[in-house]
Amino acid sequence: MIRVALLCADEPASRHVAGALAQAGFLAGILLERGGPPRRPSRPLPLLHRAFGKLYHLLYYDRARRQAEERLRADLFGSAEPAFPAGTPLQAVEDANTPEARAFLKGLDPEVLVVWGTRLLEPGTFALGRRAALNCHMGVLPDYRGSLSEFWALAEHKPQDAGWTLHQV
Repeated sequence: MIRVALLCADEPASRHVAGALAQAGFLAGILLERGGPPRRPSRPLPLLHRAFGKLYHLLYYDRARRQAEERLRADLFGSAEPAFPAGTPLQAVEDANTPEARAFLKGLDPEVLVVWGTRLLEPGTFALGRRAALNCHMGVLPDYRGSLSEFWALAEHKPQDAGWTLHQV
């Protein structure tokens, strides 16, 4: 049986993924990233991109995302919010790249890391999966990466590029 460590944020979709991995018998443990200040992008965004992105967030995105999440949650889970699987080792951290987080992952001895909704991870964190590290990323890579990727695909009239990418790191 393959041992999988899930690196994720605390959200309903993450709990659903954890439940599916546990039910299949693959889930060795969960590293839950609670946040903290976001990391700066590796390259500065153009001024117009930053300004438009902030305006979009203020006027539309946050509210629309919250409403969509509530509808999706109700459709998938009914009135009950899914929980992380009971009995599965779980470590909550502010940053998945810290020595504490890496020690927890190393102790799980995972063959595969599955990344679902964390901030940017360092190569040393990805290397803890003995066979592979898989990242599920909002947006169709490489054209739409980073935050607001689904927005930019739609703003550029390319709905075929609004989606998810699963890739090996």
